[in-house]
Amino acid sequence: MGDRSTESATWRPLATLTTLYLAQGLVAGFGAYVLLPQLQARGVDLATHAWFLASGGVPWVLKFLWAPALDRLAGPDSGRRRRRVVVALQLLCAGATALLAVSLHAPLQLARLAGVWTLVNLFLALQDVAVDTLAIDAIPAARRGLARGLMQLGMLLGSGWLGSVALARVAAQDGLTAAVWTLALALALLASAPLLLRGADLGAPGGARDRDRRALRRAFAQILEDPRTLLGAVLALLAVLADGATQVIAYPFFLEHLGWTPQAFATQLAPVVSTAQVIAYAASALVVDRLGHARALAIATVALGGVYMAWGLLDPLLGDLRVLYGLVGAEGLASALLNTALLALLMDLADTRARATHFVVYMALINLSRLVLGRLLGPLPLAAFGFAGAWICLGALQCVALAPALLLARVGPAPREP
Repeated sequence: MGDRSTESATWRPLATLTTLYLAQGLVAGFGAYVLLPQLQARGVDLATHAWFLASGGVPWVLKFLWAPALDRLAGPDSGRRRRRVVVALQLLCAGATALLAVSLHAPLQLARLAGVWTLVNLFLALQDVAVDTLAIDAIPAARRGLARGLMQLGMLLGSGWLGSVALARVAAQDGLTAAVWTLALALALLASAPLLLRGADLGAPGGARDRDRRALRRAFAQILEDPRTLLGAVLALLAVLADGATQVIAYPFFLEHLGWTPQAFATQLAPVVSTAQVIAYAASALVVDRLGHARALAIATVALGGVYMAWGLLDPLLGDLRVLYGLVGAEGLASALLNTALLALLMDLADTRARATHFVVYMALINLSRLVLGRLLGPLPLAAFGFAGAWICLGALQCVALAPALLLARVGPAPREP
């Protein structure tokens, strides 16, 4: 009977977290597939586009500055306060989006528009830290793989369908301003999701009152001395390094090496990739917890490395769409399994005394590896060995992440507060 009650309670946080990640996907899909193309149609040049994107990305780079404030929330009522923080940030994001709609009524001023877009991303980045902290507190370790898979599915639904296709249709029929108002309304409605949580769903850490800064510094000093922290950092850097590198070579691989046109790439390959991702994350949500987070990550690491190598080894056969789409599907499954298991495992490693800061540092390392180091690395094996050789080299690099994954499987998760 107790087990059923626990399972029932867990589904409310799962639904809430998925909904909040849906909100993040809505903004990401709208920005990439509606707002930027509309600005381009109004004559905005490529350099200004890049500046606009960079301004919106700054809050995501600096979001770790917000994490210590969440770690200071402790005590019996801290779960409810964290819930209120999430709701407030979601409403502020909706308000900033409404301000974006108002800005579009006036003559186009890109500096002002970029400032408002940065504000939207600021509140969304802060929401992201708060939601990940809520996930660590509310989701038991045995269901974190399920949680991460569902959260990613929410993101994909928001960015791939609602934020792009649905809002693009509104923009085409009623104008860009109407699409922005629709987005603002949707974000405001989604802010109600955390209100469905009950006290038992929030999993507040112990402590009689809010932690002071000295207590947090002492806790983090102890966390840094734990060998699991170093292993987690190494894993965060290695697990997605090859993924960042493959993102650099994938587009020229299809267009220059395989002879695809940009239109074919967008209309034929993109739907296959999107479908594969949805299926893959749904499957990952179901299997990661059963396999164990570290074990699932080890399996995914080897599988993804093998798929990368297969792109190179099967290069003469890639004119056969059955082979090509088979590799696309296999890569999607292995990548989804890896991302789901990696985030679930890093949640396990986040010490509850400073869980927001601890986890956001891991996320910063993932972004550094995938978005910076990987993209700098990508051209090197391509220049040295060509496309086929580059895929094989990056597959071997991917398999290097197996070592810290296996070590973490031996040492276990971080200790939790009493």
